[in-house]
Amino acid sequence: MNLKSTRPTARAPSLFRALAPPSGTRALEGTTDPGTDTERWKERGVMLRVFVYVFATHAFAGFVRILFSVGQNARK
Repeated sequence: MNLKSTRPTARAPSLFRALAPPSGTRALEGTTDPGTDTERWKERGVMLRVFVYVFATHAFAGFVRILFSVGQNARK
């Protein structure tokens, strides 16, 4: 079986090449790369997730500590 005949001959353009400015133009000063904003958004999402996880872990640990302190003072 000839596998080369089933492969497409032309490659689809890369997403990064589609977002890049044309090669002959210069970027204006003060403008940002479109990928930079998405990276910042991802960093914010990660930091928010870390904050929520840390807060939830400490809240759960505090609840368990309260349960142990109440259980320690209970009648046996």
